[in-house]
Amino acid sequence: MLEKLLKFYEACHSVRQSLWLTLEHDKIADWYLTIRHGDSSTIIFESNECSLNLLCAHAYIALEKWAREDEMLADIEDNI
Repeated sequence: MLEKLLKFYEACHSVRQSLWLTLEHDKIADWYLTIRHGDSSTIIFESNECSLNLLCAHAYIALEKWAREDEMLADIEDNI
């Protein structure tokens, strides 16, 4: 799921270059993922989870929902 998320993120980032993705891991919070749009100061996704696959799936859904609302990104998932 991580590869699928990164591929989708990279496609969105090529259009909206102010996207930021941060993935961290530690023994207290497990996996922590944040996706932000810098120009609008929007937090698209921010969460932590012990399962990286589950975390990436939730992030993918959030990024997909955000992209559909942007007319420049509305059909980007179809073009991947």
